[in-house]
Amino acid sequence: EKLKMELPSEITNHKWDVILVDGPRANNLLPDTPGRMSSIYMASQLVGKGAYVFVHDAERFIESTYAKKYLGEEHFVGKVRGRALLLIYHFVSA
Repeated sequence: EKLKMELPSEITNHKWDVILVDGPRANNLLPDTPGRMSSIYMASQLVGKGAYVFVHDAERFIESTYAKKYLGEEHFVGKVRGRALLLIYHFVSA
């Protein structure tokens, strides 16, 4: 319940084909910054059948841990390394 974000109904009443999790930014020096935990959780609630979720900056422990927990290892299909690690999840069934 603490991870749930209050979003407009235009967003929550729709199952999405592509979701990019790229914010909010975490800051290791400021412990109260939220990071992407809520965004990852909400992506798991909004993803549609056959859809993809991309999680940016996933080399960080918290992002990779939450992605694994809420998006599921069974949906993980790959990763791309650029300026940061991008994890790719495919929801063949949702």
